[in-house]
Amino acid sequence: MSCLRKSILTIIIFASASSIMAQYGSFGLTDARQLGLGNTYASNSRELYAAGKNPSLLAWHANDRRLDILFPSLSARAYNINTVTTFLNDFFAQKPLDIITSIDGRFIKKALESDGKLFLGLQIGFLAAGYTPNEKIGSFSFAMKDYIDAYLQLPTAIVEYNNGNHHLSDIYLDDFGFRSYWTRSYELSYGRMFKTNPESGVSAIYGGIGLKYITGFIFREIQFSGGGGYEDESGVLYATYNANSSSAFSDDINIGSAFEGQEIMSNVPFMSPVGKGFGFDAGVTVLLEPGVKLGISLTDAGLINWRGKTERTSVSGSIRIDSTLTIEDIDSIANSIVIDKQTSDHFKTHPPSAIHVGFSFMVDRFVKNFPGEMNVTVELHQGIANSIENPDQIRVALGLDWKPGRHWPVFLTGLSSALNSGMAWSVGLGYELKFLELYISSPNILPKFENSDVQTLSLSMCWHFVKPKGEKKK
Repeated sequence: MSCLRKSILTIIIFASASSIMAQYGSFGLTDARQLGLGNTYASNSRELYAAGKNPSLLAWHANDRRLDILFPSLSARAYNINTVTTFLNDFFAQKPLDIITSIDGRFIKKALESDGKLFLGLQIGFLAAGYTPNEKIGSFSFAMKDYIDAYLQLPTAIVEYNNGNHHLSDIYLDDFGFRSYWTRSYELSYGRMFKTNPESGVSAIYGGIGLKYITGFIFREIQFSGGGGYEDESGVLYATYNANSSSAFSDDINIGSAFEGQEIMSNVPFMSPVGKGFGFDAGVTVLLEPGVKLGISLTDAGLINWRGKTERTSVSGSIRIDSTLTIEDIDSIANSIVIDKQTSDHFKTHPPSAIHVGFSFMVDRFVKNFPGEMNVTVELHQGIANSIENPDQIRVALGLDWKPGRHWPVFLTGLSSALNSGMAWSVGLGYELKFLELYISSPNILPKFENSDVQTLSLSMCWHFVKPKGEKKK
């Protein structure tokens, strides 16, 4: 099996067997340049990098006729990916019951160490291109991106028990959730600059909009709630539960073959979609004198309709478990779980829309004889819908980029609040030539200081085709 298929299968195993989830909204993945800046982009993205983040900045510094191509563009972020690989290698050699009873719990342990949340995400930019006919017309861009994302959220009570703050004699679980999906977005964006009178204190106003056609190949969501406690001193545990599941898989994906040694997917990466929808972005940026940018954008507002090989399932009931439970009893307990309702109805979901507000300060404009160019950015990012993959927790981010001189590389760094209420420290390095920009970055290097591997990566290359000097402007 190829490395590509192994990588994709890793996601599918989580999506079908465990059903984790992720997102590309306020806490998600972007390109290497912005990730190196703490994933700030509302006020400091520019040209083709602004597509999908703040389309108004597509026109930033686009004063020459040019064609930009962003390729390749790859971002990945995961926790404990080595364990995922080991798990995948052993997965198909076991029976389903063996998997339930023999997993050593390292995935759960990793989630517990991250405040009950586990993240796995991959963003692939197949192609992005931008074109600026001239300053008056504005700038256009087209991008094709894949998002393979997943999240796991453990119940708060379990996390508190792990931290020694809760006793399991009586417990209720109401915030357990999984979601995973594989979507593809075709994005068409436009941005333009509008000049103003500098005496007003505003040098220019930028505006932009982006339209997206979204297709989906995998969607899986599980919501679970339950409660239980010991009936008496004999050690009999009584529990009630309620669970709802929604799933959708492309016709080119056959999860039923997972334990039969057969191919699960065909026609990769151009599989037939099971979800179709739309989305849009919008943004405005104001350039103030002498060098301050204020940017605001709305991203990924829209709707996805999942229709085809879909399934919605509801389960509820109660179970009694005594202290003499053995491995052989697991089958009988599983058989006692009755499906209340199971349908193939289609359903709708929303992309992880978010609002982003940022201020960027051009330090070299304020400090006389400053070596090179430096920008400092402060931003707030807010998920609109409070869901497991797009929480309403505000993400606060600080970014800094510095190019000491014309032929120097660009140094990137940033701090950003993380989903587990901690912090992420990002670093990156770029080199800008007339015809090429290259960036490589890590969204978080803090694990390196905790004797853990840095399992994050982002790489992007942007090619510029600039108007020849002898060509007259139109």
